[in-house]
Amino acid sequence: MKHWITLLVVFCSFIGAVGQILFKKGMDNFEFKFPFLNFILLIGLSCYCVALIGYLFALRFGQVSIIYPIIALSYVFVVLLAWKFLGEPITTKKMIGTIGIIACVWLITI
Repeated sequence: MKHWITLLVVFCSFIGAVGQILFKKGMDNFEFKFPFLNFILLIGLSCYCVALIGYLFALRFGQVSIIYPIIALSYVFVVLLAWKFLGEPITTKKMIGTIGIIACVWLITI
């Protein structure tokens, strides 16, 4: 598989993770009356849309059996971003799981 496809999917996984963090932040001020006026939620949704477009583009040129497992890196990015921006702790279990995800994705892509 071409390296630029792998990089695109990793980037899309990161953007999707950013979207998740923005969803969490946006829910702090969420009101059912005006959900579309929540700027943070809209940015999170935009991140998801960008990630989806990137995934679709990658699928056009790459193998789904390799691309789809790379998307699991979004779990790694969410753990790191939640620690950095939400103050969530990185426990031993999270660290072991994160290392396991990275190892499995690496094995699939080599």
